[in-house]
Amino acid sequence: MASQAAKILAQSSLIQSQNASITALESRARQALEAGDTAFLITSTALVLLMTIPGLALFYGGIFNPDLNLPRVTHRSPSFIVVQM
Repeated sequence: MASQAAKILAQSSLIQSQNASITALESRARQALEAGDTAFLITSTALVLLMTIPGLALFYGGIFNPDLNLPRVTHRSPSFIVVQM
């Protein structure tokens, strides 16, 4: 009986120490993620993704026949959007 009580006590102290370390990690994670940093990353990512399709259109328009550039871009845009998601 005493041995089972000692095991339960040891397990409960282990769980309490793990909960304390998880709480400390959560507070450090909250401090690391600031709203301004996250907003900047989201805005930068959106701008890069928006600039990619016109950039590829200009690139392929200069390499290949410029008359076929618009259909080429319109065919590749949906696949590019799916890959980005």
